[in-house]
Amino acid sequence: MSATAVRVSPQWLALREPADAAARSGELAPYVAEPSPYEIEVELREPPGDALRENLSRLPEFTLIGDRTVRTAAPDMDLGFRRIAYLSYAERPATLRY
Repeated sequence: MSATAVRVSPQWLALREPADAAARSGELAPYVAEPSPYEIEVELREPPGDALRENLSRLPEFTLIGDRTVRTAAPDMDLGFRRIAYLSYAERPATLRY
């Protein structure tokens, strides 16, 4: 695996560091600006292959819309983000857990 270095300004770091520390310590309150369920749509880079289509068809919480868009709804953002992360490895045959 490789990573590309990204330079950021000292001003950006000054804003970001306290927020990161608060998140790590658990000081941030849960996101409640919008009522749940949270509806999330993800546009895939490429149309899903057969394995991804099969996996999504077996998970009723996901809906394939059009060529490359997947929709899901979640009762909280934690589960919503786990579902989004699942899409990064869901093309593996019979991968049905996230």
